[in-house]
Amino acid sequence: MERVFLVLVFFTLKHFLADWVLQTDEIARKKGKEIKFLLIHSFHHSFLILLIALFGFEWGRVISIAAAEFILHSFIDYLKASEKLLGKYKYPSKPYFVFLGFDQTLHQLAYILYSFLLFS
Repeated sequence: MERVFLVLVFFTLKHFLADWVLQTDEIARKKGKEIKFLLIHSFHHSFLILLIALFGFEWGRVISIAAAEFILHSFIDYLKASEKLLGKYKYPSKPYFVFLGFDQTLHQLAYILYSFLLFS
């Protein structure tokens, strides 16, 4: 049970680092317009997941989860950032905050799924 909690804390801290510390203003502005910036952002997320192997998890499983995170994070953030989709809602409108919260919820649910996969 302790390890599950530590892994969930790790995923939460990883998310903070990749979404708020490593994400530059340019990445945040352009990830819905230019695929290069979305891929850089998703790479930050998936690369940091590789650090979870330091907890003693099987490398193959960790690499699979990092690959899943790259794909899933790219998809979720594209939906949120693309001006053709949910990115058309701008700060400080109510829909902007609803979809920002939904985006963050989807990411956290993915981390619960990844934690389950690490321990199954």
